[in-house]
Amino acid sequence: MENRENEEKTIDLKMLLLGLLDRIWLILFVSVICAAAIGIFTKIGIDKKYTSTAQMFVQNKDVEVQNNSAISSSDVAASASLVQVCQRVFTSDSMIAKLQEALMGAGYLFKNEEIVEMINITSPDNNQVMVVNVVSESPEISQIVAKALVDNADGVYREIVKVGSVQMISAATFPEEPSSPNLKKNILLGFMAGFVLICAIIVIIDICDTKIKPTDNLMDMYGSPLIAEIMDFDAEIK
Repeated sequence: MENRENEEKTIDLKMLLLGLLDRIWLILFVSVICAAAIGIFTKIGIDKKYTSTAQMFVQNKDVEVQNNSAISSSDVAASASLVQVCQRVFTSDSMIAKLQEALMGAGYLFKNEEIVEMINITSPDNNQVMVVNVVSESPEISQIVAKALVDNADGVYREIVKVGSVQMISAATFPEEPSSPNLKKNILLGFMAGFVLICAIIVIIDICDTKIKPTDNLMDMYGSPLIAEIMDFDAEIK
């Protein structure tokens, strides 16, 4: 009995797969339509974002002291821990005021909270190196904010923390291409979503279909020969 149930399940899966293969052109058509729709929406419906990136190095001692003494492992650990402090310092009112000044000098006006939302400071390797990413809808604005932040980083840091220093590793970049949205990725996701959706609809329709199947399918499903058929006399008359 158990073998019989397993056989019926295998046959059902086979029939579902065959049903999908029979409609492969419909599946591909719907998938392409979904991919095209997502691509068009990405192009005209989502604002482009540009990211300017800069890198800085934070130390727990002043540069003069650092140059005249050996660097210990505790100094490195202490400096790395200061990265979290810098994440707060560089979004403080003192820094935001300087960033606003730089933006106003270029003819732009933003609220404090809008500038803060642009800034993302991380330490990918959990060490003394900080990566500053500034994201906005304009490549020029992103670079202005990132450059002003790097230029004022050491002064604001010393003003608030008092001890240590921040040095620039790489200057703020000018983003030639938008960092988001990712058109290719969204098109691929749209294709996959359309593919899964139409396949799910076809499978549900096939499972809910209670019509009598062709004789070959009935013989495969029940493993018994077909003894007789009931003719459709109305169809014969027509």
